[in-house]
Parts: sequence; structure tokens; C-alpha cells
Amino acid sequence: MEGDGRETGVPDDIEVIVLDHAQYNQAVKASLRDVGLTYPQLRAQARKGRFSSLRARKLWLAIGEPGSADPGDIPDWFFDDEFTPEVFAAEQERYQTWVAAGRPGAMTSAEVRRRLFGEGGKP
Repeated sequence: MEGDGRETGVPDDIEVIVLDHAQYNQAVKASLRDVGLTYPQLRAQARKGRFSSLRARKLWLAIGEPGSADPGDIPDWFFDDEFTPEVFAAEQERYQTWVAAGRPGAMTSAEVRRRLFGEGGKP
């Protein structure tokens, strides 16, 4: 990027690459292939918090979950034989129901800190 970084807030020494939708999907497919995982496998590792490699963790940080979306709008790399668009739609519906019910069973951030770090709640 040219300029002094004021337009985007990005410093000049950081290169920003803008991809269109097709380029993004191609890059994700290649990255998944490079780490030897399908998206559902990477997603399962993220849910457990245990990644098979640092590259897999970095990939998850880069792509994460698509959020609330119509399964028809999600690219093919997102699904496999077990994690189908129907399963995704059902998970989204369960999540929305849970949120609408006030997130029963969810821990507060204070509870998470207490469980991780003890009564003081700080590392």
C-alpha cells in the first residue's frame, strides 16, 4: 500500500492483500491442503483447543467460523461427508435457540477466570 498509513490505519511496513471471494476460497482450500486437514477437522481441533500444528492454529485464526450464514452461501471446503449443510443449519438453529433462552449454562467471564486462575481470577 502506498501512503503514510493514515487512510487505513495500517502502518506502511505492513502489506495488505485484498482478495475477492473466489481468490479467498482458493487460498483457504490450498491452506487446508497444506496443513493436511479438512475444514471440519480443523474446526474440531479448534473446539478442543488442541491443534495438530502451529500452522493449523494460525489457519484457524485466519479463517475461523463463517458465523451466521445461509449454508447455500458457504463454499464447498467448509463441508465434508459428516459435516453437511444440513448439520450446519441444525447447529446454527440450536445456537440461536440457546442465545434466545438467555444462554443457559454459559459461564460468565468472571467464572472462567476463577476456574482458570483460582479465586483471585488473575494469572
